Amino acid sequence: MLMNLPIARLSEPRCPGRNDVCPAGHERERGIVMVLVLWVIVVLTTMALTFTHETRLSAKMAGFQADNFEADMIARAGLRQAMILIREDLYKDHADSIERGTIFRFDPTDRYMYDAGNECWAHGGERREDLYTDKEFGGGYYRVTVRDEAGKLPLNGKVAPESFQRLLMALGWEEKEALVVAGAIQDWRDADDVPTENGEHGIRDTSTEAAFYNPRQSTRDLERFGPEYLCKNAPFSTTDELLMVRGITPVVYFGEDANDNGKLDPNERDGDRSPPLDNGDAFLQKGLRDYVTVYSGAVNLNTASFEVLYAILYPLVADEAEKMAQNIVKFRDGHDRIPYTDDDQPFRSWDNNDEDDIHFDKIDGVTPELIQKLQQSDVATLRSDAFEVTVLGEYQDVQKGYRAIVTRQWLNEERLPLFGVDTNLVEDLEQVQMNVLVFEPIYNAGDQFSQSVDRASRRRAERSHRRFRRL
Repeated sequence: MLMNLPIARLSEPRCPGRNDVCPAGHERERGIVMVLVLWVIVVLTTMALTFTHETRLSAKMAGFQADNFEADMIARAGLRQAMILIREDLYKDHADSIERGTIFRFDPTDRYMYDAGNECWAHGGERREDLYTDKEFGGGYYRVTVRDEAGKLPLNGKVAPESFQRLLMALGWEEKEALVVAGAIQDWRDADDVPTENGEHGIRDTSTEAAFYNPRQSTRDLERFGPEYLCKNAPFSTTDELLMVRGITPVVYFGEDANDNGKLDPNERDGDRSPPLDNGDAFLQKGLRDYVTVYSGAVNLNTASFEVLYAILYPLVADEAEKMAQNIVKFRDGHDRIPYTDDDQPFRSWDNNDEDDIHFDKIDGVTPELIQKLQQSDVATLRSDAFEVTVLGEYQDVQKGYRAIVTRQWLNEERLPLFGVDTNLVEDLEQVQMNVLVFEPIYNAGDQFSQSVDRASRRRAERSHRRFRRL
């Protein structure tokens, strides 16, 4: 009977007249098993490939993180190297003895308070022992550039508004527009509420800065809602604060180098066809930020650019300022006409007490009266204590870059603490106090490497690092 049949055989096909299962049933079972096996193989293969891909990706990411860390440490080592040379240069100017195991070999007779582009802090040492250019370190290499912040126009210094106007004109502004913006810069930084003369005083209310810079607001609206544009009436905190000043746009502030890679890209020399706006020529037009600073109070004549020299000379010599600035730069930069090189001719003293052949009286048009005015005006100097350091490090094709503002200060012995009483740390007795005021990453570090390192140098650095790791 049907009730007595085995349950497992109810679903099995049977052949007529036989008690065993039909051969066709076996074939179908084998087909189903084969399909299942194939599906299992596909799933397992997919899982294995996915796991392998994830493992390789994780290993690659871990390797990139390790290389990124190495590049970061190499870049920081370059910054530390620059700070050492900046520190040693101040020792050279002050210390009684400079034979203190310094990296750079100083001239013992060069004991004058000046800073110039031919000193060790600027070019990284002698050519046969260059500590800045493609220096091999830790299996990679770094490149350092140091520029004097005192070579820029100080936003918070004793600079006349006319100097800001002339700087803007040197950067391509029209005279009237430059006058308006220079007045706005002066009103932003001064402490009074009186608008500076800027060519628009005849058509605006000059009773207060709020009324002058907000002509569309009535006196009632100013009292009730406050001014739409308000001057800070205090010193600039950063150069980026210029973007808040009336009339200064991002194009004016940043220049044509919109992506900050240090070179003129195709979209930065095509006029108004594509952003950013540019003049369409083949020369990189720098922005206002490249010529101003908040970290110095006077302009270093040894490192200032033509534009900055022209700006500070114009209030003193008017139309002669352009030619005089050109003559100073031509004489100071040496035969190669390039600043920050070994053949620069720095001015080591105001009164030529160093008795060398490099002095202001050798420059055509520069008179002793002009030098005296510059020295007494507190607008010009021959030295600096603030520097911009740009460092780029690379390891296994991974690049890291940093920009830092480094300051230094000499502490006389009477200003040092008493060891064992005020401090138990030897480093507190250091007479050169170094500070890093700004430390920010450069996100396009790869584009900043304008020179390529040859393959032989790269291989030497990698072999040196491998030997170091084995040790």
